Amino acid sequence: MLKKILIIIVIIGAAAGAYVAYLYFQPHRDVQASKVDVVITVKDLVAEYKASADSANAKYLAANGESKIFAVSGKIAEITENSNKEKVVTLREEGKEIGVACTFTAEASKDPATQKLKAGDMITVKGAIASGPDFDPDLPTDATMRDCALKPTKK
Repeated sequence: MLKKILIIIVIIGAAAGAYVAYLYFQPHRDVQASKVDVVITVKDLVAEYKASADSANAKYLAANGESKIFAVSGKIAEITENSNKEKVVTLREEGKEIGVACTFTAEASKDPATQKLKAGDMITVKGAIASGPDFDPDLPTDATMRDCALKPTKK
């Protein structure tokens, strides 16, 4: 009896280990090679979340990590760098507290066009939305996008 229980535990452990390995080694989505799902301005995105965060989250965010890919246009409020040396470009309307913080990929952060960006520039950024803004009066938080790069302008 003990031998059967031990065999069952080993089989369950092996199955769980195989599933974890399957999830870990799945290829990551290439956001920049994917098509844009939503073209929007910072003003409209923030307004949509302010009107109903729940419906905007349901519309744009996915539990499996395959959230919508955006092309967001707006004015640069600030440019910082995270601990991975990736550019974080915050787009925000003039005089507003909340906007969109776009974390660029390592490759896009080194791009000469990205290096030339400065506060006040109007740009369009392509990336995957990671979270909506939080309108908490004590600690307002920007919406966040990941795997971002400048979206080239059509000539």
